[in-house]
This record gives sequence, structure tokens and C-alpha cells, in this order.
Amino acid sequence: MLKRAFPDLKLRTLTITTTADSFENVPLHKIRGKGFFVKEIDEALIEGRIDFAVHSMKDVPTELPQGIGIVATPPRKSPNEVLFTHTGKPIEKLPEGAIIGSGSFRRIAYLKRFREDLLAKPIRGNVDTRIRKVQERKYDGVILAEAGLQRLGLTNYITQRFSLNEFLPAAGQGILAVTARKDNEKTLQVLRNINDEKTFTEAVAERAFIRTIGGGCKVPIGANTTLKRNNLILEGEILSLNGKQSLKARISGSLNEAEFIGEKLAYQLLNSGGETLIKKVVKEIENLGPKSP
Repeated sequence: MLKRAFPDLKLRTLTITTTADSFENVPLHKIRGKGFFVKEIDEALIEGRIDFAVHSMKDVPTELPQGIGIVATPPRKSPNEVLFTHTGKPIEKLPEGAIIGSGSFRRIAYLKRFREDLLAKPIRGNVDTRIRKVQERKYDGVILAEAGLQRLGLTNYITQRFSLNEFLPAAGQGILAVTARKDNEKTLQVLRNINDEKTFTEAVAERAFIRTIGGGCKVPIGANTTLKRNNLILEGEILSLNGKQSLKARISGSLNEAEFIGEKLAYQLLNSGGETLIKKVVKEIENLGPKSP
């Protein structure tokens, strides 16, 4: 996108290993601290080793280090979740006790809501690695973000696509977040050319919802925004770990109220029992085992 906007622009990619990469065999809920997908990349930005960074929006903490901001969001891909199985069978036809790869408590909660007998087993690695583990019969299937498969040209591995009514995505799913130093005006001028205002508005609403509702990135919370003309519709849900208990709500408002709408929906859920449910879930997660160093 940048090369299309600026054909003479010279770009060099620097690959950075993050905390999450270093603990690839450790379940995410056992990794101590916050921002383990982005911490080292933020440090490179602050130190000036890189001019900008590209993240999956759902991995970016709602509170960024001072001086760093989300400066562009290219057009959003699908927010939906999909299932890939080595037999080609949808979730309804998998054998009893089938093993599904996922380390996300949100995905596991929805999975259990579909079928309580299915077993969730943590899975890490990039999309190619997860697909390979299913093909090697280490798992019967894996839940993935459709956006990742779209960007990698791997949509042929989609066995089943879940609707947003069945599986509410993580806040920001399908959105790329481009971050940069706020004082790097030359870089900001370039990056503004790849920003999609519609996607940026959706991100603002969903991130305001997650930031206000709290519970961290580990609690099963889903959110999704729909824009219709000048109207923004935001839907959010909090679930118990087994998916049996949930609180769901939807509100709408004008596009220029995106942040307010996100905050309002969060308070609505918190005041209707969400705060109690989140505390219960956090306690259950803390009892799952010791954290990593």
C-alpha cells in the first residue's frame, strides 16, 4: 500500500522477536505482564531503531507507552472466526471428545457453548504452524481468525465459517494497527495515506469498550462494530470460561461518538452483572496454575 502511494519510497523490514515468541510453548495466560506481543517492538520505536510497526490490533494493549500512537489502520479484513479440521467435518459432526486447538479463553468459551464435550488444547505458533499441527493429527481441528487466512491466501483451509452471532470476535480482530512515534511527523505524513477512516472508527469504539470493561486480554470478551451510513452499532459480550454464563448487549450512535459508545456499552454490561462475572473468571484463571518467569 505504501509503495502504491509512494513508488520511490525505500522500505526495509526489521523482524523483532517478542516475549510471546520466546515463550511459544507456554500458554498465554501463564505469561506474566502485559503487552507481551508488542513490548520489544515498542522499545525499538522509542529508541528510533524503526520508524513504524505493524501489529494485529487485538494484540495491541489499550494503553500504549508515552509518545507512541496508533496512526493508521488499513481497511479491515473479516472479523469472523473459522474452523479448520483435517477430516473436513464441521463442528457439529466432529466425534465426541474431539481436540480443538486454541489458547484463547474467548474461543474456548464459544466452543464449549457449541458442544460441551469438545476438548480445547493450547496451540501456539503462526497460522502455517497451526494448520500443519492439525494435518499431522495432533489436533482434530483449530479455530483461526479468517482475516489471517485471507491475508496469507490460505482460505482453502476454511472448513467452517462461524457467523458473528455464533462467535463474537476479539476487539479489533481483522484490523492491522500501524504504530509510530507521535513526534515523527515525516513518517506520520506517509502513513496517513494508508489509513481507512471507517476501520479507524471501528477500532476506536472496540478499544474503548475493552479498555473500560477491564479484565485484561485473557477474560472471554467479544466485541464487534457495524457501520451503517452515519450510524455505528457496537455489540459486546462477556462469557464464563465454560460459555454457560454470558452477558450480551448492543448499542448504537453516530460515528463521531465512537469512543463514547464503546465506554457506554462497557458500563452497561458492568452494571448489569458483568463486573461480578469478570471477577469470577479472573479468579478461575489465576487458579489454573503458576505463571511463567
